Amino acid sequence: MRESEFILPDDCVIEEFSMIDKDGKEFKKLYKGKTGFYGDRSVASYTWAIGRHCRDCDKPTEAPYKILCEDCMQKDKAQRYNKLPFQEWDGETALCIFGTDEYFFNEDDIKNYCDENSIESTDLMLVLCGRERIPEFNIDHHLTGFWDFDSESNIPNEDVINEKVNEVIREYLKSDDMPWYPMDIRTTIKV
Repeated sequence: MRESEFILPDDCVIEEFSMIDKDGKEFKKLYKGKTGFYGDRSVASYTWAIGRHCRDCDKPTEAPYKILCEDCMQKDKAQRYNKLPFQEWDGETALCIFGTDEYFFNEDDIKNYCDENSIESTDLMLVLCGRERIPEFNIDHHLTGFWDFDSESNIPNEDVINEKVNEVIREYLKSDDMPWYPMDIRTTIKV
């Protein structure tokens, strides 16, 4: 997209509407954007924008919804990654590339990824992963909205029901079956 094809948010003409209460007093302004009405003029203007300049270096961004160009996004991502606490990898915990859904479960996965993408393992912004917890069942929460209970539970044998259902859940879902999620702990590995 050429620079002349850009319509920046400041150049957008935004319609302004006033919301009036029953006494005839204005209590809120709404601004018409491309996709609806917004309480904030700047949000409405961004919906009309075709392009935008990077907030840090003033180069055009790749899409109107991005506030940073690609170079500045990479710098910002690296700064956020380097602020995370560091911990050595234990060789067993899953790893993930920071800000992505690219997971690794052993050194071979990392080596293959690095070979396929012509990158050094030390250049990957890796974070440690943790396991999701096995969910706990609670009959009172489960039935919320179906029956109107007062603040004191009226469910007979509530504790017995909860324990039996949680026992079945624990038998069915082992902690090794639970999915991984990226944690905010950076690490490195050399393969």
